[in-house]
Amino acid sequence: METSLWLGWILIFIARVADMTLATLRTLFLVRERSWVAGAIGFGEALIYIVALNLVFRHLNSAWSFFFYAGGFACGNVLGSLIEQKLAIGYLVVQVIPRQDAGVLAERLREAGFGVTVWEAEGLEGKHRVLNAVIRRRDRDRIFSVVKGIDEKAFVAVSEARSKEGGVFGLSQSK
Repeated sequence: METSLWLGWILIFIARVADMTLATLRTLFLVRERSWVAGAIGFGEALIYIVALNLVFRHLNSAWSFFFYAGGFACGNVLGSLIEQKLAIGYLVVQVIPRQDAGVLAERLREAGFGVTVWEAEGLEGKHRVLNAVIRRRDRDRIFSVVKGIDEKAFVAVSEARSKEGGVFGLSQSK
């Protein structure tokens, strides 16, 4: 096979990986209400997409062009998701229903720099105290470590926070 054909396929794959990685990140930034960042990423994404399509059209005589195009699409989605997980942009809402003393756990979480709100709730097994914290995504493992270090059997529920206003975040920034 021709070297230029192989080079074309590899360039199609690389361009599509780059394009889809940016597309995945752009979508995630849009969901997290960072439209300016998403717009800048979208510009680069569109340029790379045009390059990838141009390369495919140059190699229409080969079915392998479509294979490399589709492979780059799939790999770009995975790579974009992995990068987004490493960036850990955004906030989480963490609710903890401890089996042990909620006061001790709340105090330890505060000592670790997390803002914690506690309230009374009633469930199947009676009254409980619920601990609520809004944290940075990158602090997820750290808060889990504190909770499990105090109460191995605590129930922990985590959900995405679309946005937040105010709150106690300065403490966890410095730790």
